[in-house]
Amino acid sequence: MADPIPPVPAAADSQGRATAPRYDAVQLRFTEIQAAAEPLAVGVQLAEVRLFYGRRRLSIASASAVDADGPAAHNASNAADGLLPTKWLDSALLGRRGRSAG
Repeated sequence: MADPIPPVPAAADSQGRATAPRYDAVQLRFTEIQAAAEPLAVGVQLAEVRLFYGRRRLSIASASAVDADGPAAHNASNAADGLLPTKWLDSALLGRRGRSAG
């Protein structure tokens, strides 16, 4: 389950026209998974993150994970590489009954 994301603030240029807001970082925080006791549960897997401003797709400069516990071949940058066959995998959430170990 991801924490709720606050609404995007309105942004405007010097003439008052709407523009895409600029952020230094966007954080997705996964705090719990369903069925953590399931023998096949391996943690959180995410194939791709895509951010949009209206219909315009925004570019993602990089992706990282804090205290990640997953194979190097499935690191966080895979979630922002533009390729659906790759994925980010993190088993750190399999701490105490599926709650974040960090």
